[in-house]
Amino acid sequence: MNPTEVRIELFDGLRVVSQGRKLEFTRRQTGLLLAHLGLGLGRSLSREELICLLWPDDDAATSRQRLRQRLHVLKSTLDRWVPGAGAVVVSDAEEVRLDSAVCSSDWGDFAESMRKGRSALEPDQARESFRNAVGLAQGPLLRGFYHDSVTSARMHADDELQVALNWLVTDALSSNELDHVAEDCRRLLALDEMSEQSHLLSMRAWGRLGRSSAVERQCAQWKRLAKDDLGVEPSPEFVEGYELALSESRQAPKLSKPSPLVKTESLLPKPVSDLVPLTASQPTSRRRPHSGWLALSVLLILSIAVAVLLANSRSGTPVPSASKVDFGKGWTSDRDLSVHFGQAYGKGFKGPRIENGVLVLSDGFTGISSSVWWRQRVNTRVFTSKFRFRAKNPPGNPGGLADGFAFVLQDDGLDALGAGGMDLGCGGIVQSAAVFFDFYAPEAAHGPKGIYWGVSLNGASPIAGRFADVDFEIDAEFEVTVTYDGEHTVQMHMRNLKSQKSDTIELKRRINSLFPEGLAFVGFTAGTGMGWSRVEILDWEFISGQLPQK
Repeated sequence: MNPTEVRIELFDGLRVVSQGRKLEFTRRQTGLLLAHLGLGLGRSLSREELICLLWPDDDAATSRQRLRQRLHVLKSTLDRWVPGAGAVVVSDAEEVRLDSAVCSSDWGDFAESMRKGRSALEPDQARESFRNAVGLAQGPLLRGFYHDSVTSARMHADDELQVALNWLVTDALSSNELDHVAEDCRRLLALDEMSEQSHLLSMRAWGRLGRSSAVERQCAQWKRLAKDDLGVEPSPEFVEGYELALSESRQAPKLSKPSPLVKTESLLPKPVSDLVPLTASQPTSRRRPHSGWLALSVLLILSIAVAVLLANSRSGTPVPSASKVDFGKGWTSDRDLSVHFGQAYGKGFKGPRIENGVLVLSDGFTGISSSVWWRQRVNTRVFTSKFRFRAKNPPGNPGGLADGFAFVLQDDGLDALGAGGMDLGCGGIVQSAAVFFDFYAPEAAHGPKGIYWGVSLNGASPIAGRFADVDFEIDAEFEVTVTYDGEHTVQMHMRNLKSQKSDTIELKRRINSLFPEGLAFVGFTAGTGMGWSRVEILDWEFISGQLPQK
């Protein structure tokens, strides 16, 4: 009988794949044991080394017994899932390893691609190797695992990915092959927003793509970060790069923003009055005006109107702006909302909707991302946002309650939509601040034990946070209040309305540095991956210039 071939996937979680089947592992001890074996694929780990990693504070006899138990559980779990898969774990009295003859991993392939890219003698070979590495690194290494040794490996993976992305963006600018450059720049900035080189490369890429407004925005963003967080001015090389990017943007052909997965629809059924059929009383032909001056006048008026709209869409005085969003008594109309959504895999998702006075962001579909924005930019210098939400687990869920949602402030526009899955619909929205709520992080295969929450900036993947101590349970209602004091403090308070258990986070975040005009669009995003959820926003209020009373 041939041995069963097994693949270990360590990017964006921990999974074992064999014979077309996929098994998710969590951050429990069995999963952590497999994670360390997967990181060390190709070499043997001594039992003492594994014991020091997993149970450093236990006595030797207890630790050895625990390791024997975890190895037995790991092998039997794999065998129950796919007969023969447990044989991939090879152990003796001294060492434990994964059998590299029948086992491969995305982490091992990533490391090999990086090695080939660094040693390549021809640009084509380096390009292929680094592109392969970037394609493998879809999400943080061992997402959801927080052991010190795993964190160290994740930082190393991020450093390697940054090397690959830097090379690919530089190569794209040199060869003028720009198919991937926008996405590569987004990922580069998400890895390290405090790198001037990353901002410089991104600015050059926007210039080559003919996006002068994006060049200006990227330059302003780095100036704010350099001044507010580092206390320095942009280097002469950056200033020179800005001038070159701006010059190139004026010469390049203007490209429309690609969004093949994005669809725009109304949240509510279209009123019958908007579907008036064409009748005989309505003109069906376009007749030429009788005089040229009339046509010229109409064209002039339309040109002025379009110019004003385009200017106002990004100016400091939008028409109009708002100081309050009020869905405090539920969602009754979509008149002032803009909705966008996409589905990277799976099918059937028709977008967010209002249902029985509740905003439904996701509902039992895999591979989705969605966004809902208030149509007017609001004042964000000082604000309070308050909403209630509920998470449900639709039947037949293949991957556990996933992934989550976010409350977002952004100035990328009403069509802003980030990636799904772990990015929760907000990762990738460049000029943004997102308060995220991740259900998937705690226990992927066995249901959630909490909510992982925090704040991410500038389109970074929402992974830097902590678990909320609120007795999380499916179908319970939670009340969230987010306040910003106008300087550098964001406070988030969440309360379980059933148990009254509450938790508070206070973070130092300079939101005003993201929106120098003090204006942004506000709303919600959501995302799912291999699992799904039904996320309901029950009500929502956003008030500018108001902090809660003590």
